[in-house]
Amino acid sequence: MSSVPTYDIDEEGDVLISCELASTDASSAGRSPRLLGVLRASSSVLSSASPVFRAMYKPENHFKESQKESDNLRRTNISVESLNTALLVMRIIHHRNAQNPKTILLTQLYDVASFADRYLCQEALSLAAEIWITHLWAKVQDALTFHEPWYGRWLWIAKVFGRREIIQLLAKDSVFHISTVEGSYKVYDKDTNPAMESFARGIWEEREKLLKNLTNIIDRETEAFEVSFKNKLAIEEGTGDSLIYPSECQMTNIAPIYTLQIQLGYPTYKTDGYTLSRICDLFEKIGQKSQMISCCRNRPGPFLEATAHQAACTRSNDLWEALKDVRQADPTKAILIAAGIDSTN
Repeated sequence: MSSVPTYDIDEEGDVLISCELASTDASSAGRSPRLLGVLRASSSVLSSASPVFRAMYKPENHFKESQKESDNLRRTNISVESLNTALLVMRIIHHRNAQNPKTILLTQLYDVASFADRYLCQEALSLAAEIWITHLWAKVQDALTFHEPWYGRWLWIAKVFGRREIIQLLAKDSVFHISTVEGSYKVYDKDTNPAMESFARGIWEEREKLLKNLTNIIDRETEAFEVSFKNKLAIEEGTGDSLIYPSECQMTNIAPIYTLQIQLGYPTYKTDGYTLSRICDLFEKIGQKSQMISCCRNRPGPFLEATAHQAACTRSNDLWEALKDVRQADPTKAILIAAGIDSTN
């Protein structure tokens, strides 16, 4: 069995921290976590940086972490994404910044954000995080295109460290490209951090509001169409039903709406696995096909009054207007609120 690496963050520290690999895999429940390394640190420094550690080390709370053992040292187990993450964070908290790099990879910053969120030490890490975020975000803005798999990571980093300007830039795309599969939220088909579930739910709720604007149009127009072709004549005993048949124009306009209804899983609209962007593209594609079909838009139908005919022709127009409104929507304020960031400034 290989020995576990140990590091003295504080040579005179009074606590030994066992760094265990954090797991988000439900299948690993009940297993002993993998020990990555042991760090010697100061409980007083940790307490000043994190209310979570402060609670651990308060004697009156009677946590085992507050008790010193025979070697006069406390023991604490923490969950980390990697040993490197623990070293970065502990060096910052203990003001050993000379040992830390001036820049790190996005994956490392993402893990630092997870540590900061887990142990509520954002403020203690804020200066280093500011430097790293500024450097990495500048690279993103200089790039010709933004790499889609990074969206979820940047949303998490920006939420944890309160980077309003990043969330503002990513808000709309996050709403249009979030989906959920088996209860897990994805952005651009990449899993979001499990710890950001409440934030992801806020993004999802905005997606649902915009989607509702489209499905409401579908339901309204199909219902209006069906009602308009029920028997409109008073039925007297013995006369039987009288039917009014739709014109070519009305069929041309209502057909794409029924098609959308079916493709979205009507009547329950099973769209969780679809992004709002994909649904909007579907609306547009079907709408464009319907416009290519010959329609008697400029002349009354043979069986209907002109006013009724013209009203029918507005159905697809209403759908196009709803689609345009959804695509032009600005959910930024709602997403800032979901991230816990003041949206009034």
